[in-house]
Amino acid sequence: MTSPVNAYPDLVICYSVEQGQSESLRKRIEQITEGAADHGLSTFAHVRDVQGWEIGEIDYREAFAKVIERIRTARGVVLDLTSHAGAARTGLSVEAGGALALGKPIIAIWRQPDRPEKILSVASVSGGYEEGESLRKLTSMLICQLESELALV
Repeated sequence: MTSPVNAYPDLVICYSVEQGQSESLRKRIEQITEGAADHGLSTFAHVRDVQGWEIGEIDYREAFAKVIERIRTARGVVLDLTSHAGAARTGLSVEAGGALALGKPIIAIWRQPDRPEKILSVASVSGGYEEGESLRKLTSMLICQLESELALV
């Protein structure tokens, strides 16, 4: 089931899609969304809101255009840097660069111990979690650290 597409989300969730990891991605997006909702914030995630959780062939130019369009109107961006490639992971540089160029605060989340140093240098706040820990709690905590930048006060 898809969520109604929010043309003006508060936070855009960006992630990498890895083969065979769709259920893990879905759980992470749901927990990040719950953490944002704890602060009354809405989220946009392309795989959920446009693709209806179907991972497969997509037009990447169209997908990037939609994501950047949402970033432009959002209060901030959440980069889910969780990857089975560990610290050697790639991706999300376009989204991070777009958010940075637009002056949007960036929340970076990753699974311990895979701290991806390069992309973290552009994050406003960041935090890692252990396997099985609550991403909802971590997301909520990081949003608290950005209250003024996200205009929550």
